Amino acid sequence: MNNLEEIKFQNKFDYFAKMYGFIARSMMEAGGKRGERAVREAVIRYGRDLGEGIRKAYLELGKKTNLHTLFQMEPCCGTDPRFKRNIIKDTEEVQLQEVYHCPLAEVWKREDCTEAGRCYCEELAHSLLDAYTDGRGQANVSNSMTCDRDFFCRFAFYLRPANMDEDQKEQCFGNRGEESGRSGQYPVEDRFLLLYGHLAAAAEEFLGQDGLAALADGLDQFLEDAVKTLKKEAEHTGSALDDSFVSLYFPVEIPGQTQECREESSGAAAFRLLESRLVSRLRKKLCL
Repeated sequence: MNNLEEIKFQNKFDYFAKMYGFIARSMMEAGGKRGERAVREAVIRYGRDLGEGIRKAYLELGKKTNLHTLFQMEPCCGTDPRFKRNIIKDTEEVQLQEVYHCPLAEVWKREDCTEAGRCYCEELAHSLLDAYTDGRGQANVSNSMTCDRDFFCRFAFYLRPANMDEDQKEQCFGNRGEESGRSGQYPVEDRFLLLYGHLAAAAEEFLGQDGLAALADGLDQFLEDAVKTLKKEAEHTGSALDDSFVSLYFPVEIPGQTQECREESSGAAAFRLLESRLVSRLRKKLCL
């Protein structure tokens, strides 16, 4: 049984998974192999930004940038209690893990987005680790629950000192203070907008107007699901379905967050689409 705070996070994380799944599936249906390439490129760019962001945060804090500290940041599923993992080996140079329940894979299977989920899992581990280690790490994904043949995920990550000069070894393994805990995690709200931005950019870059149409279609599917599930969650928790409730259960602020991103992002049109196609219509359908 999860407490209310855990349920709030789980809802936001499920929306993150659905947003990706619906938009990526729509892009792949619209563009075939080219659409799949666009989705994979979006995930690669997202993983790079995530890895570089974690690395930069640790360096600014004077923390070591090795594999042990990377996974203290929980870059996959955060602290979602539904994420069930067995850590076989946990050192600064080697991480061996098996995952037996993943909320991302569960959502994608339920929503018929497994093909899109497979692209995410195959690309994220490699791009995130490559960026975090400045190209010196190695990621192996030998099993994934997004593949029909697999019922668990198996990951192996390596960061070998032999591939580094002395300064790099000091940065990763030297005496740089106490290791960071989980306080520096990327909020799911930030990850939602970061991944959406890369999906939107890749859709237009690889598929042109067809990609933007696919993006809009994915947002329409996401909107329909969000209206239904937010109403259900409000009923289950005995809460009023108002702005305050939505801010606690939904990963995009209504309004405000998309406006800020729109002003700062080079992909302004994509965030205008997010605001008009999702945020404004969600407010209207929920009578906010």
